[in-house]
Amino acid sequence: MSKQKRPKRTQLNASSYHSTTMAPSTARSRRTISAPFVIANILVILLIIIVAVSFWLNYYFSPKVTATRELPNIAKDYYENYYYPKLSESSDGSNVDLLKKYSEKGLPPIKLRQLLLYEDGKYSNYSSTFDSVGCNQNTSTITFTPSSPYNNTDYTIKYKLHCREDLEIQ
Repeated sequence: MSKQKRPKRTQLNASSYHSTTMAPSTARSRRTISAPFVIANILVILLIIIVAVSFWLNYYFSPKVTATRELPNIAKDYYENYYYPKLSESSDGSNVDLLKKYSEKGLPPIKLRQLLLYEDGKYSNYSSTFDSVGCNQNTSTITFTPSSPYNNTDYTIKYKLHCREDLEIQ
């Protein structure tokens, strides 16, 4: 066997040493990120945000959610600020005796249309909302049942709604 000659060791300067010993993965990590890549990622993130916001807005402003959220407020306002004062006027101040008569069965039912149109159409802008969920405003009723001590905030509400969509009102 013939012996091969080994090459002589040469002294390496600092710059050549680092360039020969650098790991390939470290060299790759120093690449710059291209502008189209950054723009594409920003567009994807914006698209995700837009889709999420549109789903939230669609849910929050859907007619069913609006009707479910607003009907108790409308009924409360109607009874406390309109119906109860009218009952007090008609009973010459002795509305306790009058309201006691209705504490079991409730006062006569109020139609949804009447509720939306009282005081010159105070809540008439919600009429289209209830139409959107298929509520019949002439057959849907709200019944107020007064309870002791018969103040304007002492009552319960029973909803009898005739709607295409089921409204879950507490």
